[in-house]
Amino acid sequence: MSRPISQLRDDFENSIQDPLWAGSAVLGSATKSESSGQCVLTLPSSTAGSHSANYVSSGRYDLTGGSIVWNIGQMLSTAVAATAFLQLVDIDNTVEQLYWTQVFWHT
Repeated sequence: MSRPISQLRDDFENSIQDPLWAGSAVLGSATKSESSGQCVLTLPSSTAGSHSANYVSSGRYDLTGGSIVWNIGQMLSTAVAATAFLQLVDIDNTVEQLYWTQVFWHT
């Protein structure tokens, strides 16, 4: 059962991950934090290996009549191989058409 998207709200003010984001994780030297009203995901700029940081909602949300707002304060450095994306998955666990990404491969 999905909840209205209006119930997925977090002001990112208290430095404590809300249970809404139970699926969130970090890998390698990446970090995630929240403070001053921002969720901050940081990837290392010069450390070899696999690194990732993500926020994943703990439940399903219905976007009918709703919307998503995602404000990117600073994008990934293009000096490293990195990917940033927002992905929406429908109720059948398939990726919907809305997909935003930034990818840069440094050689």
